[in-house]
Amino acid sequence: MAVMGRGCAWAIGSFVLGVLALGGLGCSHDRAIAKAAVKLQNPDAAVRRAAVVALGEMRDPKATRVLVEMLNDPDTVVRANAAAALGKVGDGSAVPALQKALADKKHWVRWDAARALGLIGDKAGVPDLTRVATQDANANVRRAAVDALAAIGDKSAIAALVKAVGDNDGSVAYAASRALEALTGKSLGANPLQWREWWGKEGKNLAATADAKGDSEPTAEEK
Repeated sequence: MAVMGRGCAWAIGSFVLGVLALGGLGCSHDRAIAKAAVKLQNPDAAVRRAAVVALGEMRDPKATRVLVEMLNDPDTVVRANAAAALGKVGDGSAVPALQKALADKKHWVRWDAARALGLIGDKAGVPDLTRVATQDANANVRRAAVDALAAIGDKSAIAALVKAVGDNDGSVAYAASRALEALTGKSLGANPLQWREWWGKEGKNLAATADAKGDSEPTAEEK
């Protein structure tokens, strides 16, 4: 059975001590966080999975650091649950770790990481999400990235979403068209040809205007 490395276990132990020191032994909420965190050192993956879910349900930023550590857990479900939990917590400091998780070898971890970035809503995640939306091998992950881009609402994603409308998976194409409608105010349906034509005539100017106003950073495709 795979177990966590010393670095992860040390970080969890340090986190528990920190929570108790900051919250005090009389704070039931902090004690609950610390109790769940202790279980993350358990060699039984099922126990760690449940503990990660519990920390996510608490929606407390104090748990962010230890949940980030759990993105490195040897158990796939633990990693996926950790990503989902970070989305519920909503702490922007988790964005870099979730961006890294978008490259996880297991597609359901990438799926949860994409969804979490959408829930957090930080524009720093947009470049990686645009890559995933158009390049990930799994259609569910691509769709999750498209939905996350729609939730974040940054116009620098428009070029990638136009590309995603041509996805060979209908659900991805439809999600991309809805995202584009929300970002641009245009109703062109899931017709990739119409969106490409619009991009060539108007879309680049819209993105350039948004950049000039400081609304977003240009992607490599837009430069």
